[in-house]
Amino acid sequence: MRKEGIDRERKRDSREKLPDFHCCLQDEAEELRSEMLEMRDMYMEEDMYQLQELRQQLDQVNKTCRILQYRLRKAERRSLRVAQTGQVDGELIRTLEHDIQVSTLLNSYF
Repeated sequence: MRKEGIDRERKRDSREKLPDFHCCLQDEAEELRSEMLEMRDMYMEEDMYQLQELRQQLDQVNKTCRILQYRLRKAERRSLRVAQTGQVDGELIRTLEHDIQVSTLLNSYF
């Protein structure tokens, strides 16, 4: 009979400790949830910065492309002028040399 009393008392103690254990588990789960949200926010912020950097690079590449298109049209017009007149002036040569340097520089960049 004494053993049964001890067993009942242990069960009662265990049942009394369960709410405390449950509360600890809830606190731990809440802490983990908070850490997960913090990590998600950190990755989202990092992704935002990367996206912003990529957009800036894209804007720069678009600008460079527009400049090159302008220079190409200008060179084509000069080429037509030379073909029509048969004369090559010093300014044309300097401009073409400069365009070649810029083109070489941009090709090495990309």
